[in-house]
Amino acid sequence: MFRFPGIFLCMLLPMTVGAARLKILTIGDSLSKEYQYEVPFSAPEGSATANTKNWVETMTQLRSTLINFGDTKNSSDLRVVGHEYNFSIPGHTAAQWAQILSNNPKTGADIITNYNLVNYVEGNDVSVVVIFLGGNDLDNDYGAISKNATPPASLAAIRNNIASIHDYLRSYNATIPIVICTVPDVGATYEVAQANTTPAEKATARQRTAALNADIMAMAATRNAKVARIDKLTDRLFDEHPFTINGTEFIYPPDTQNEKHRLFCRDGFHPGAAVQALVANEIIMALNQATTANIPGNSQQRPILQSGPALSHLGWQQWRHAG
Repeated sequence: MFRFPGIFLCMLLPMTVGAARLKILTIGDSLSKEYQYEVPFSAPEGSATANTKNWVETMTQLRSTLINFGDTKNSSDLRVVGHEYNFSIPGHTAAQWAQILSNNPKTGADIITNYNLVNYVEGNDVSVVVIFLGGNDLDNDYGAISKNATPPASLAAIRNNIASIHDYLRSYNATIPIVICTVPDVGATYEVAQANTTPAEKATARQRTAALNADIMAMAATRNAKVARIDKLTDRLFDEHPFTINGTEFIYPPDTQNEKHRLFCRDGFHPGAAVQALVANEIIMALNQATTANIPGNSQQRPILQSGPALSHLGWQQWRHAG
């Protein structure tokens, strides 16, 4: 299994009275869509109630005095329901998002009410934008990425589409902080790892995905965007055996009940609450770099498994760990 030493996420700390919460607009896919609305994999088999959370939900619960994704509300677009500033649509790729944002949302109707998205950015109604895309693009073309003699054009297209999304937002607001997430390597997921892919093919896909993320980071640097290193987490999923957090071992294969110390939800593809909390940590660090915020994260050096009611929703209270 995997070892994850030295990773921390502090308990919720009080916010300075009177300070405004950081309003976060997210452009993403099912990794960022609230798990409570994705019960096909986030709920135990036979249940309609999610028992795990993603990074948006974890940050909302643990940092409610510091951050804000907007009110939870119904919408008339593909999101259906969720936080107002969370424009995350399950199944969507960076290519689909780039196409959506090219369809002049200021004058024409669109399936995701782009007009609202643009106005939040243009009117400074949100504090920062997080772009977290690319996993579905990789998953859709993983066979070609792992097997083709040369990297498929779809790999470079991921970087270019993320760049075009960034530039589109910049065209409406030249100063809003933007965080770009590196692309999670789907080869580290249980579902993809169980596919009939040879070790050599898996190594090829991993190397090509690493090169893609290097290109994304270089692109972000030229645009003064900050980067959340999601790829560091998938690297550790590949390499660290067993995977532990402060001495507690987490299990790679999923189960039908989304048991809390499984690394993945029951579909074997979407990360469970523990990994999503680590995703939140990477995004928190990038948010602090991109803004004047000081959201507590791993810099506080307080163990991720420290006991306390704020983490009880993750099922970690059963693993009390001193220091």
